[in-house]
Amino acid sequence: MRIVRLAWTITLLLAFFPICRADGFDGVWRSLGYGQVLHISGESVTVYQQVAGRVLESRVEKARREGTRLHFEIVPWDYRSVFILTLAGDMLALSELDAGREIFFQRLAGLPPLASRTVEPRQNLDYLLGLFDGLYPAFEDRNVDWRAVTRRVRAKLESTLDEEGLFALCREALENIGRDGHVGITGPAGERYSPARALADPMIQGPNRKRQIDLVRSGYLQGPVKETANGKILFGRLPGGVGYINVLAVEGMAEQPSIEANRAAVSAALDELYQEFREAPGLIAGKDSRSGFA
Repeated sequence: MRIVRLAWTITLLLAFFPICRADGFDGVWRSLGYGQVLHISGESVTVYQQVAGRVLESRVEKARREGTRLHFEIVPWDYRSVFILTLAGDMLALSELDAGREIFFQRLAGLPPLASRTVEPRQNLDYLLGLFDGLYPAFEDRNVDWRAVTRRVRAKLESTLDEEGLFALCREALENIGRDGHVGITGPAGERYSPARALADPMIQGPNRKRQIDLVRSGYLQGPVKETANGKILFGRLPGGVGYINVLAVEGMAEQPSIEANRAAVSAALDELYQEFREAPGLIAGKDSRSGFA
């Protein structure tokens, strides 16, 4: 009888052991949004993209795990970042150290069927158009009829289109989005395109920044223009003692590129602004990335 009980105990332990992984991160995870699928096995991480019914292994995204840290790289854009992994049941949170954003993943039972790669122009164009149709959130705000763009671009597609011609069609589609620095594609010869309309003088650089500060100082503010949060927040006093705050950017608030440093810098800036304006009769605050001032 003891032997039978011992056998049952060993059987249960063996059956339960695969579920009780060393840290629980191993497995297949699909992001809520972004269309990403991660397959984690020890320190090995494979990145997939799931869009428009297709699951493809990514060529440009590299990832590796070291304990609770995920090192992520997008090769063409020279983008590197480190995420902290946090497990909560069947959910996985990736917290980016530099930018402070979080991406949440849900555990899958297994890897979805992979689609074969192709050089056929229509499938590649459909993949890009479907990527934005399924994941891009700002079409309504930007007054973009993406389905009309899709029909117009597809009508120009030819079966004999080469890589350069396909890149030109993809670029034509993305031009309809307008200024968005988060969007970009890389062509067959390594050329890059982003629909971010570059300003002649970026708001936080050189003469344009000085010109705008001088304009606000001479035309609106009484007294000096002060800075905090690594120069990313400007503030001062309007006539009547009304407070004025302008946020030039929402990142890089600290000299050190870490979420802890940025949180500390923002906290210190808020304390400084509170002390400055706690008795002010009013307060005007804002951010306008097109001009630099609200």
